[in-house]
Amino acid sequence: MASNIDSSGTNIGQIVRLSSADACQHAEALRELATACYPGAVPADGDVLSALAGPWHDLSACEWLLAFDGSAVVGMALLVPYHDALQLSTLAVAPRVRRRGLGARLQEATRRRAIELGLPRVCGSVDADAADLLKRYRALGAVDDGSAICSPGALVKPKVRLSAPVAREAPFEWLLEWSQLEPLLTRLLDGVDPSTASAVDLGCGTSDLARRLAADVGFGRVVGVDRDPRHGEVHDWAAGGAAPGAPYDVAFDKSSLDATLAEGGAAGLLTCAFRSLAAGGRYVVCSLYPPDFVEALAAPLFAPAGRESVARGAAPPVAVLCLRKKRECRDADDAAMAAHCRGVQDAFFGAARPLLDEARREALRTSFSEALPLGSAFEALFTAEERRDYALADFLDDVAAFRGRGGGGGKGRRW
Repeated sequence: MASNIDSSGTNIGQIVRLSSADACQHAEALRELATACYPGAVPADGDVLSALAGPWHDLSACEWLLAFDGSAVVGMALLVPYHDALQLSTLAVAPRVRRRGLGARLQEATRRRAIELGLPRVCGSVDADAADLLKRYRALGAVDDGSAICSPGALVKPKVRLSAPVAREAPFEWLLEWSQLEPLLTRLLDGVDPSTASAVDLGCGTSDLARRLAADVGFGRVVGVDRDPRHGEVHDWAAGGAAPGAPYDVAFDKSSLDATLAEGGAAGLLTCAFRSLAAGGRYVVCSLYPPDFVEALAAPLFAPAGRESVARGAAPPVAVLCLRKKRECRDADDAAMAAHCRGVQDAFFGAARPLLDEARREALRTSFSEALPLGSAFEALFTAEERRDYALADFLDDVAAFRGRGGGGGKGRRW
């Protein structure tokens, strides 16, 4: 029985789940696909489904995820349910439609099927010498799960068995939800063909952005990088080095620049974005700061290429900027970029948006004429607008972390 489980808006059509009995009608298309992806893995004639399943799996229990481009089968995932996991035994994407996110969609459909079956994990085996593939799966959360021999060729070529939990940490989206950002991309990325383009999310965290760019927009290659090793590819941009897998056609930044401004590390992130992009590549920045300020920070390396603004009710609006890598700038001068950013920040915070004016200084002196409980100190230190983006709980966590590093003046919740 067939089940239509995916109809993404990309230019590749639906993904359908079939039983082995129903998949037989596509046997020749599967033979052609498997031959293109794994030469010599299936016979030129005979039962191709049994050949793909191998003697290790019960063919009647297997399920097939088939991806169609029109009437043509262009992708396939062979799923085998076990008592404690759903095995992704074979994954194949036709060469002519690769780099459009189809493999990621098949993997996501596999994860969802495991959830439907009540299975806690997805597992599979990868050639032990496939370093890039192993690195990719591990970045997605897969861990080594012992060696596997229940797969074609495992007895003659070493395999590594991987498994990943189907439950994910709930995604957190900084500043904008996908539904707010997606409509802007057509204008901001005018002229970019996602099917042949690559993208990197700088500071991905637990955001769903990378998956959405692949599955919904159709980017051929999307990588999320973060300083936290639990999320995506590990990369610390403080030194301005290019992200792993560079160059990319588009870099996305949802509030990473805002965070590095607070840390004094904006120059490193901007230089990282510049070096991570191909010539003429685009840098899409979501920020709470005014567009003129962001463009001024990036000016030595990027030229403005588009602006959008997203209202958020009572909260400050979010600026969404597209910056284009300057073709005439061959490389970044790290020291000069750091000095430039310091100058722009000093001018902005000293004149355009001073953090403290004389009236506020006097109010703080009055408020802190004696020790205050932390809750009262929070009210005194931050304006109502600032407290919308910085909650009391975050303030208390930061104070505790500061004291844990030896800062502060003693225990308790008083200054």
